[in-house]
Amino acid sequence: MITEEGEAYLNEEYDAEEEVYINNEGTSAIDSGPGSEENNA
Repeated sequence: MITEEGEAYLNEEYDAEEEVYINNEGTSAIDSGPGSEENNA
């Protein structure tokens, strides 16, 4: 499943600004939830 790792790799760099890349489990949540966090808040 290189696609998941590939997307996660891109997310790590993209989320690096938010330091979210530190959480490998969060990458998948971040993938479909940059605004989800706002909804949860």
